[in-house]
This record gives sequence, structure tokens and C-alpha cells, in this order.
Amino acid sequence: MAIEKTPKGAPHPLPLGYAPPGGIAYRVKDGDSWKTLALSWFINVEYLVWFNFQTSNPDEVNWYLHRNVGCTKQTPDRRNYVFSSSDRPGVIYRPPPKPIVFKDAIDEFNENMGSGTDLGKALQAADQSGAIYDYIGFSLNVSDFLMTGLAISAVELGAIGLAADFLGAVTAVVGLGLTLGGPHLGALNDIKKDKALSGITQGIVLGAARETNGFIRGNFVAGSEDYNVDYPEQRRNFQAAYIAGLLKGLDYGKRLTRRERSLLFKNLEKQAGYANPGDFYMNRFAKPERVRRDYYIECAAKFRKETAQ
Repeated sequence: MAIEKTPKGAPHPLPLGYAPPGGIAYRVKDGDSWKTLALSWFINVEYLVWFNFQTSNPDEVNWYLHRNVGCTKQTPDRRNYVFSSSDRPGVIYRPPPKPIVFKDAIDEFNENMGSGTDLGKALQAADQSGAIYDYIGFSLNVSDFLMTGLAISAVELGAIGLAADFLGAVTAVVGLGLTLGGPHLGALNDIKKDKALSGITQGIVLGAARETNGFIRGNFVAGSEDYNVDYPEQRRNFQAAYIAGLLKGLDYGKRLTRRERSLLFKNLEKQAGYANPGDFYMNRFAKPERVRRDYYIECAAKFRKETAQ
């Protein structure tokens, strides 16, 4: 019989039918394990167990698996329970997706020193010269941008809602620059560069605005599939170029300090014709999601026109 121990001490024992706050119900099946589920959800296995039962003690976990999940099948050594399609109710909970967290080199107490990024320096220089509403003096080279900074991984892809099997296509964009090869190399690279540039500029704007991954998934990643009729065999590569650029841009935009972010959106709103530049940015989270989405697309387009090579 699997080794069980009744959990004691607050908050234990958790009630029968306990559902962790924000948890997403998942019906277990034959072949599932804590490890395989954690890998498929891009999370730490220990955190997954803790999220469900608020304990990492194996014997207490067994107690909850038996009592709350309804597990009856056991490992060959009969020490632990395993998941099965026959378990009743047979439900565990997936933690809610978390936003990508990038560690800035500059902490909040160094705000006045700036982010140290080329864009941050250009924004501050434009502000000091009084040109912030005209031109920020930042030049964006797509190939150079893709080859620096964030090392894209399956974790980042999972956070924005893409499966790990997309990783190869995305990393190929970064590792090989924009090269696709073949007789139509020039045309293909132009399309790929355009997709990457869209991703980078939108990513910088979204990162600077501190938008959540849920918003980015639903409004940008979900519609990123390419439907190019001339090169249907390259659609995955074109989408990969956009995603690679988006992740790079998100990382870069998040590095900007509070002041630099404010300057960026003041500039972009001025270019877009807003009456009070910066006001929309300051009140963006009070706006409907669709309005925010259109705002970011417009800001990215202005940023692209002003900075891209």
C-alpha cells in the first residue's frame, strides 16, 4: 500500500475538492506524471506539486492523491500513487500562466541613471535637447538586434502560448540571421525581415508598456500565423521570424526605466496626433482591451517608421 501521512498544521488538511486559486482544472490520464505534466506546462515539478497540495512531503502528497484525486494505482514498489484515467474525480490543477520576467541590470533605486540601452540614451538625449516630440534618434537594425540579447528558450515560448516544437524554427531565425536559402533568397529574406521587424517594434512597445503575457498571447501571438500565398512552404519560418522579433523586443522594452518609458510613449503619441501626448499611456489599463491593442499597433507602426533601417 502506498505510504500516506495525514497533513497537519495550517492550512492542512485542505478540504476535499480543494481547488487552488487561479488553478486550471486538468483531468489526469494513463501515462501522466507530475514530471511529464510539469514539462508540458513549462513549470517546475516541485512547484506544480506544491501548488496543488501546499506540501512537498511525499507521504502527504500521497494522502492527497488518494483522498482528493482518487488515485488507486501504485508504482511497482507500491510506495507511491500514480495517475490513471480511472481516477475519480481525477483532477489536478495547472497553475495560471505567469508573465515572462526579465531581470533588469538596473534596479529601481538606479532609475535616474537610466537603463543604459541605446534607446534609453536616445530618449534622454532627445528630451534634454527638446526634440523628444520630433525625433528620438534611435536606429534599429533588424539583423543586429536579433543576434544580441535574449537567448530564446522553450520557457519563453510557453509563456506566450507556443508549443516547444516551435523552438527550432524560432532559434533558427536567431542563430542563422535571416537566411532561408533557395532561389528566392532575396524575396524570402525581405518577407522574413519585415515579419521580424514587426515583432521587434511591437515587442518593444508591449514590453515598455509592461503588458501581461495573457494580453500578448490573445492579441498578438494568436494572430501571428502567416498566410503568404506565394511561399506557403515558408509560413512557419515567417511566423518564427515574427515571434523571434517579438521576444527580443519584449526583453528590450522591459529594460527601459519608468522615465524612459514615459518619454517613449510621449513621443509616439505625438507622432500619432494625440492631443495630450503621454496621457493614454498613463491611463492605458483603464481602456478596453481592443482599444489598447489598436493603440500598441499604432505606436509600433510610428516607432518602426521613425527608427527602422
